[in-house]
Amino acid sequence: MPRPSYIEKNIAFHKAIHSDEDLWYDYGNMSEIYLKLNQRKEAEWYVNECLRIAKKIGSKTKEHISMNSLADLHRYFGDYKKAYEYYAIYDSLGKELINAETNKSIAQLREQYESEKKEQENRLLNQQLKQEQQQRLIFGISFLGLLLFSGMIGYFLVKNRQKNKMLNEKNELIERQNTRLSDLNREKNQLISIVSHDLSTPFLVINTWNSILKMNVDAANTKALEAVQIIEKSVKQGMNLIQGVLNVEKAETNQHTLSLETFDLQTLTQEVLNEFEEAARAKNIQLLFDPAPQPLHLLSDPHLVQRVLENLISNAIKYSNPNGLVWVNAEKKDDTMILRVKDEGIGIESQHLPHLFEKYNTASAATAGKSSTGLRLSIVKRILDEIGGIILCKSEPGKGTEFTVRLTV
Repeated sequence: MPRPSYIEKNIAFHKAIHSDEDLWYDYGNMSEIYLKLNQRKEAEWYVNECLRIAKKIGSKTKEHISMNSLADLHRYFGDYKKAYEYYAIYDSLGKELINAETNKSIAQLREQYESEKKEQENRLLNQQLKQEQQQRLIFGISFLGLLLFSGMIGYFLVKNRQKNKMLNEKNELIERQNTRLSDLNREKNQLISIVSHDLSTPFLVINTWNSILKMNVDAANTKALEAVQIIEKSVKQGMNLIQGVLNVEKAETNQHTLSLETFDLQTLTQEVLNEFEEAARAKNIQLLFDPAPQPLHLLSDPHLVQRVLENLISNAIKYSNPNGLVWVNAEKKDDTMILRVKDEGIGIESQHLPHLFEKYNTASAATAGKSSTGLRLSIVKRILDEIGGIILCKSEPGKGTEFTVRLTV
């Protein structure tokens, strides 16, 4: 089968400009196509080219993905011995990548800890110098009388106790930071295990096949063109969400810079609902939005508010039974914006509600046999903590769930 003309052009162009990084993606796409066509020789050639390029440019991540593709290819064609060998190399590379990221984070946190420790030592030294000056002052004015001298001694004793108390509190803070460092490393390993391959690879395949569909869709078929555009947009949003999860995981050690602007909350809500029309239609779920009579202007980070809406609406559809309803409401009360997302889904048991916003909590099971990493609601909680919002949940098994978000205007 001849290669698709648009990929052929991409390959020729990227060879001409010596762009090995782009060639790696082109060859990866070609290997997936030939694998689906059961053309082993061609598929294996392209995967080996991917591996060669990855080693040439020194990209451990691309080499890691290429090894996994080789293992999948041999497993697909029944060569389980070769598949096992490549999977072993893939696993070894994966551990190297995880250890490298973990060591980098540990080094950064250690550097921060040493900086704070040095700053604390400087403060203690300054305090000691001040104490010495104060003591010299006491001896200098001792001739004023024993009564005055005793009073001043009492004063400085109180000050010293206060300073010692502050020092103890700071030492306790350092111990808590060390404990938190260990927890962060464990969470990072769990997250990287999910994101590194299991989430990225399906989006790459979807994007490849959607590009093929886009090249072959009749321009007069507006419905098909709209579907292709929605798929393309969803793939981009999915990849952005993966990066967003990584950013959320780093939020505890790196301060996030907000991008504040004034926007209409109702307009943003409607745009997010439009993104989920196809997903709702697939389960015959009706999305209902009751807009307020006037714009709802909010000063916040619109990207983060959009992510909150996307996670809540996606969960509402995911955990709803077919033929159900999902209500979305936005309103302003005094100086507070209130967002509500309500569904008629499976609901949540009362014993799970206190742990609903914890990471990797998978107490609820999606309908239609879908799986969950338990990250969505923890991401929502983390975002709202950052932009100064709160979230509440009411739920009853078999009757649905309602989330309420409050944002200060």
